[in-house]
Amino acid sequence: AGVQGKMVRDKPAACFYMGAFYAESLILAETGNSIGAIQVAGTAMPSQLPFFVAACDYTLIGEEDGVRRLVDRFYDLMDTLPEATVVRGLHPRSLHVAREKLFLFLTGWLGGPQLYVERYGHPRLRRRHFPFAIDQVGVDQWMLCMRRAIDETIEDAPLRAFLVSRLEPLAAHMRNQPG
Repeated sequence: AGVQGKMVRDKPAACFYMGAFYAESLILAETGNSIGAIQVAGTAMPSQLPFFVAACDYTLIGEEDGVRRLVDRFYDLMDTLPEATVVRGLHPRSLHVAREKLFLFLTGWLGGPQLYVERYGHPRLRRRHFPFAIDQVGVDQWMLCMRRAIDETIEDAPLRAFLVSRLEPLAAHMRNQPG
């Protein structure tokens, strides 16, 4: 309880768990997840691994199927919402490649397999987005589509809020134009 209380009070950006854990493995992992910390766990006790994995964002979202649902809904919304014409205009006619790249990226970003890194190397998101003129309108429209996709594909309200809070600064970082 002492470590859990310190985690809640101090809200560290990252938590590293190493060693043998018992029931506290799930408690620590859930607490780390609730404060939005990046978590890395290592233990010699295979029986503890499921408890650490259970609190991983990738697992909470539904692993591969959940990420795929989110990405597909995101691009379906971008393709159909009249309020998303600016961000849609930044993409080619076919969204197939964009869908796949976002799926690969989000899978690793959420704590799953690092599929994007394995295929393309370090994401360097801002650098990869430099060729596109992204202003505040584009950022806002991207987030509109992502918020709606999250709301429509993820049932857990705290998880939805947590993901939006992590994606907003990421989207804002892609902005490379004034206005």
